[in-house]
Amino acid sequence: MINSYINEYKTLTNKLFPYSMLDFDDVTTIETLESMFNSIEIIYTYVNSTASLDSWITLKLNEVKNQLLISLYYLPQYTEYVFNSFKRSIAELILKITIYSASIDAKTVEYQNSINNIQFRTLKDRIKNLQQYKDSFKNTLDNFFAFYGSSSNNIHLKNSSTIIEYIEAYNSITLKEIKQVRNFVIKVESFLLTIFPKLHNLNDKEFNMPAKIQLKKVLSDTLYKKYFC
Repeated sequence: MINSYINEYKTLTNKLFPYSMLDFDDVTTIETLESMFNSIEIIYTYVNSTASLDSWITLKLNEVKNQLLISLYYLPQYTEYVFNSFKRSIAELILKITIYSASIDAKTVEYQNSINNIQFRTLKDRIKNLQQYKDSFKNTLDNFFAFYGSSSNNIHLKNSSTIIEYIEAYNSITLKEIKQVRNFVIKVESFLLTIFPKLHNLNDKEFNMPAKIQLKKVLSDTLYKKYFC
């Protein structure tokens, strides 16, 4: 399933960005794309097959999915400035999803608005005070604290001596850069498969049959059992 997506994506990339330097023969590139498509499909399944999620959560999950989809569009014309912006936005969404889901506060419109407008420092402090963070979420969530901070500090343009060279830089992506993207999207996928299900009690007993079938197609039977059984 995911391999089919990657093949279609390669065809589309060659059509839209014929001068892109994205290397589809590179293992790191393929791993990056696999993780991005996995996350998109996982979110789609959660949102459309899990009745227990409230409207705020489904909205935020869809925002993460949309950011990943837009990232796929920009990946062939990679520039660090754009991807730091995506990383910052996705990291913030994941942290807000975490504190909202873990909180025992009533999920009123006022509470939802307070999470929407929360400052990063307050968000970080509140998450670090969660018992779940101390027990098992720390390693994963610390990555997103770091992603948010580094992306905010390093949103800059590629070095170039002329305007034309700057434009040409949109078509270049180094091995170091694709590894950075892979490292980030793998952490997003990990959050969706480990922390998010724990926060919402998502498991084999809770999923309907279409969700089980879809997740097994995306992950494999073995990984489905690892995360949900």
